[in-house]
Amino acid sequence: MPWSRIKIDSIDNNPDIESYVGRGEIKIIYQNEDRVLTGVIRNNFELDHNRGSYELSWIIPMTSNLRGIVQYFNGYGESLIDFNTRIQRLSIGLVILEW
Repeated sequence: MPWSRIKIDSIDNNPDIESYVGRGEIKIIYQNEDRVLTGVIRNNFELDHNRGSYELSWIIPMTSNLRGIVQYFNGYGESLIDFNTRIQRLSIGLVILEW
């Protein structure tokens, strides 16, 4: 999915964010019964300073409304504050359904 940044001159806090976060992303989802594997790839499509990120998530069932998640992120743009810092993160957590 491509996107474009809306520039507002008076409050432009991240003028070079497109060079790190990219101008589009591809998301892939694979589901096998109750297990879900997702991948997200972002890229800025610049040959000289190619940046972007990828994220992999694996969701597995634990109970009827509780899932476990393991997620790996590598690249730029994990948060708006540190969008220009390369981050590598492994997360483990819970997903609660039908609260």
